[in-house]
Amino acid sequence: MENESRFQSFYYNQLEPQLYAFEADRKKIVNKTFITLIAFIFAYAILIVVFLNDTELLAPIAIIAFTLFIIAFFVLKYFYAKKYKKQFKQNIISLLLSYFKKDLQYFPEQKIPQNTFTESQIFNQAFNRYNGEDLITGTTDGIPVSFSELNVQHQTGSGKNRHTHTIFDGVFLVIQMPLNHFGNTIILPDTAEKLFGSKIGNFFQGMGKSRGTLVKIDDREFEKEFVVYGSNPDSTLSLLNNTLVENLLNLKKRVGKKIYVSFIGNMAYVAVTFSENMFEPRVFRKIRDFNYMNTQAEYIEFFTNIAKMLNNKRN
Repeated sequence: MENESRFQSFYYNQLEPQLYAFEADRKKIVNKTFITLIAFIFAYAILIVVFLNDTELLAPIAIIAFTLFIIAFFVLKYFYAKKYKKQFKQNIISLLLSYFKKDLQYFPEQKIPQNTFTESQIFNQAFNRYNGEDLITGTTDGIPVSFSELNVQHQTGSGKNRHTHTIFDGVFLVIQMPLNHFGNTIILPDTAEKLFGSKIGNFFQGMGKSRGTLVKIDDREFEKEFVVYGSNPDSTLSLLNNTLVENLLNLKKRVGKKIYVSFIGNMAYVAVTFSENMFEPRVFRKIRDFNYMNTQAEYIEFFTNIAKMLNNKRN
């Protein structure tokens, strides 16, 4: 956190008192889960003993029972924690947002709309599975912003022949810019140049004409990390000034994973590959914990700062 001492005060004065009740609920869930597990193990042991002398039935019965017990255990475990997780998000994460003194609202079960994801023009692959949660929307320093977790996939076949291709798994942001940039600009991870070198990489980059004209940026480090396409190259070069190039490089270094950015009219879209499950309450570890809540606050701070970083007011 940028101001950890201020957050410590907020945590101990406002968050921790609310977390006592959740910690008690968490312990009840752990105990109930443990008792369920012991009961299933005991029932499975009795079943094995009953069929111990029937060698023909023992193996199939053991496999079927084990599978059913495992499924039942995880289903019950999910329902034990469902209400606890829902209330945590509604109460604790909403309270956490108030720390930032920004006009932000939290909708745990909502996500960035599918049509918005498509309008970004970042991912042009077809998809048929679109899931997400933890939508935060509002303004930060006067900048309208929305972001949520998304998992976008294309699934083909069924049963043993089912194949799932993940198109995007991470956090997707939508940011309103103060000016309308003429034309579209798409900024993608530069995998071709890293794999094949600059000459061959440039050849493959040039094949992405459906995204617009390949635009070369006069920054060697940026060119190694990103490939840029623009429907209006002059507008793209004007947009990607030194400050924005530096900010995007800093963002890439901090994330350490793939990031995608597009500027469509007066909207900016950012897709950050992100494996952590934001705002998910712990069940089998203590939840009344400063470091844990500090991490949740850092998620909010990090993604709202992206909005400020890309906004022209920062240039």
